[in-house]
Amino acid sequence: MHDLSAPLPLATSPEYHLRLARKGALGRALLIAERYQPADRTVPRYLTVLYGAAVLDTLGLEPEPDAVEQVLITEDQAALDEIDRLYRPLDRAALLLTEALPEEHIEPLRSYGARVAASPRLARNPLHSGALHNVPELLEDRPTLYGYPGLGE
Repeated sequence: MHDLSAPLPLATSPEYHLRLARKGALGRALLIAERYQPADRTVPRYLTVLYGAAVLDTLGLEPEPDAVEQVLITEDQAALDEIDRLYRPLDRAALLLTEALPEEHIEPLRSYGARVAASPRLARNPLHSGALHNVPELLEDRPTLYGYPGLGE
């Protein structure tokens, strides 16, 4: 079994990992889940909601696409490691949303879901569109991100 304290290296799925790294916060959620092999398939959906809520409230958390593309030119393990570094502010902001008590955790996510539902522009955005379905489901059964040490290190 894979040691969850270390991500799977680029060599395990180079094209897929690099493609995900180029897809912004939505790709980041899938990349984290893929590299740390979650047992719980709700983790990428949960991270997508957390990332969506975080970037909606704090501009500049998501790295600029040009900066990401510049890092990925070499398409090697060092590039993927640098992507992890670029995403640390967003990872930390997402994890801060999970540190609240369960009853306090619900309100920011419920508010995020309502904001997406009220905005046709947000509802069409790939990062935010899943909130319409995922937020109500995730509020009932909040997944754990324990075991994902790559987040916010």
